Amino acid sequence: MKSLQAAIPEIQTANTAEQIPWKKAVVWITDDGKTRTYEWLTSEHIQYVSWVNGNVSIIPRDSSILDTHFSGIVIQGKMVFVGKEITVS
Repeated sequence: MKSLQAAIPEIQTANTAEQIPWKKAVVWITDDGKTRTYEWLTSEHIQYVSWVNGNVSIIPRDSSILDTHFSGIVIQGKMVFVGKEITVS
């Protein structure tokens, strides 16, 4: 995940849940069996999210740097949390 964060610094990571802005973020958890890592994008980068069959699609805001690289990001995680301040469709 370090290489992903280096390529896309807008994706934040932490090893503890206390560091996460839960209400204004989409958070997914990766677990390699030894350590749990929380990764998230905040609402400033997200136009809206939607999900189908466990796959969460994140559509970047026009004002986000992510929009210059991606039309959407699909998260396939065991646990994905969508904050209350995130627009869903």
